[in-house]
Amino acid sequence: MITIQSKNVWLDGEYRPATISIHSDTGRIERVTPGLCPDAENALESAETYVLPGLIDCHTHAAMGGPGGDRIGDQNDPKHFDTPFFRAIDATDPFHACYAAAEKAGFTMVAVLPGSYCVVGGQVGLVLTGLRDPFGRIVAENVGMKVALGARPKMAAEMAGGKSPQTKMAVYAMLRESLLRARRNRQEDSGARDLGTEGWSKVLDKQAPLRVHCHRADDILKALRFGEEMDVNIVLEHATGALELAEEIAARKIPVVCTNTILRVPQLSEETCATEHYAAELMRRGVPVALSTNFPEVAWDAIRIQACECLRCGAPYRAVIDALTLVPAKIVGMEAQTGSIEEGKWADLSFWTGEYPRFETQPLGVMIHGEWRGRGGRA
Repeated sequence: MITIQSKNVWLDGEYRPATISIHSDTGRIERVTPGLCPDAENALESAETYVLPGLIDCHTHAAMGGPGGDRIGDQNDPKHFDTPFFRAIDATDPFHACYAAAEKAGFTMVAVLPGSYCVVGGQVGLVLTGLRDPFGRIVAENVGMKVALGARPKMAAEMAGGKSPQTKMAVYAMLRESLLRARRNRQEDSGARDLGTEGWSKVLDKQAPLRVHCHRADDILKALRFGEEMDVNIVLEHATGALELAEEIAARKIPVVCTNTILRVPQLSEETCATEHYAAELMRRGVPVALSTNFPEVAWDAIRIQACECLRCGAPYRAVIDALTLVPAKIVGMEAQTGSIEEGKWADLSFWTGEYPRFETQPLGVMIHGEWRGRGGRA
């Protein structure tokens, strides 16, 4: 049994004194006891340390870069635009130094997504930032299907020599046909294995969401309509124009993954609708928001700049912490396992010298599945 005691454990939206008992074999939290227990055995004394759930980034392209700084790298296949059978975990390198850097910034779990050059990019994978067992670091192979609307698929098609899709109509038609084909194949059930149909199955069964890359309000509206038309769950990625539809998004309880708009210069005209306060305003209007680095777009620790900006713009502190922990856990379907400090969940924790995300607060280390990783991945 491992015991952690602190006066500042993040529980139910506030810091409280608590003792966390962790089963060393299962790596799960066995008990959370209010207050400090002086006679606790094997206690890690950290009374002044702030203990949070491990941070989760649910939108990254971690360790998927190509050689020589290739911008496309292994995130995108420049010749194919409908690839539901692609899996991001087949492209990421779990031994890449970026994962140790993520640990150093307080992250315990990240989702890896295919890029946005394909209409149907492929399956979203889920990876622990560190664990001694390399096979245990892949949490899940398919926690969503990445699709892209707007300018990027059209731009990629033009780069590929004028292939389809060249118009928004073609983008939506390709997306619709891909999903309907999978639904039709499941109904006919020929007995032959089809990897594309398998890739779509969790979305069709509402076990995983459609992760929709979009920016402009008109593309966001089309994404909402598409989700209702196809009766699938969706998550809006980037969605920098979402303030135009905040009430509609909140009413449908659709999560928005807000990537960093402060440190990043817009690359396409559709991205110029971004404002530095849009994530905070979405939180204030009741939209479930997850904050993301979109790594390697910005460095892992830049997430605290985004979080501080949300606080400066009036977002509730609890909503900001949830946007780094519980909301991304829900997006990747792991809220029963992680994202908060509760009995029965994995002991995925982050330790800080003060209140996160204040700039003077420094990381002290993370714990993943009950395994102390130290600062920067050193076990």
